[in-house]
Amino acid sequence: MANLPDYIAKKIKSDIVIDGDIGKEVWQKANWSRRFADMVTGDTSMYNTQASMLWNDQFLYIAFNAEEPFVEARQTERDGIIFLENDLELFIDGGDCYYELEVNAANTISFINFKKMKKRISCLLLTYFLMTAVMVRAQDNALAANEKKDVGNLLFAGKTMTEQPGMVSYTYRNSFTRNVAAILDTIKSLGITNIEFSNLFGKTALELRKLLDERGMICTSGKGSG
Repeated sequence: MANLPDYIAKKIKSDIVIDGDIGKEVWQKANWSRRFADMVTGDTSMYNTQASMLWNDQFLYIAFNAEEPFVEARQTERDGIIFLENDLELFIDGGDCYYELEVNAANTISFINFKKMKKRISCLLLTYFLMTAVMVRAQDNALAANEKKDVGNLLFAGKTMTEQPGMVSYTYRNSFTRNVAAILDTIKSLGITNIEFSNLFGKTALELRKLLDERGMICTSGKGSG
């Protein structure tokens, strides 16, 4: 690890619109990483991929610029198996957890973390404030006049927490189908008391209301199961 090159992320004063466009002046002035290397051989990658980071008092911004000769994206479900297609992936060392964010050309994301459920608060806050955008543009390939490649730009930002976030039941949709009360206890243990239900999970509205009241929790909005 000692041979890895240093990287300095510049601080900026303004916010950046998350639209996938890295042609903005702020990104042109940012520090960009070296060209990525092949994970197996360590040689310079065949197609160029570089990354850049900027930050201000509210957001951490990360951008990728990647060449890809066969751009396609058929995975459209959040937290699906995105890596079945070519994608861009960010890995975060969270100290007590490993985080992985995968994004494909359709801006479908999958966020993965490996830690015990009772310690998921940092993961929940990161996904709550996460914004992503992808821009794909065709570009002539100088190596062959009849061949083209696409350049995909990925931008995403994670916001620092300034107020108590809420929770949508979709986050724990599989667990809610097994034990609603236990999952509410888990969410409450994370310090989150505001939840939005997208499904009643076999309960009536009155039954859910009673479970929330018993835990000092509120439901800002919700949808029926039908």
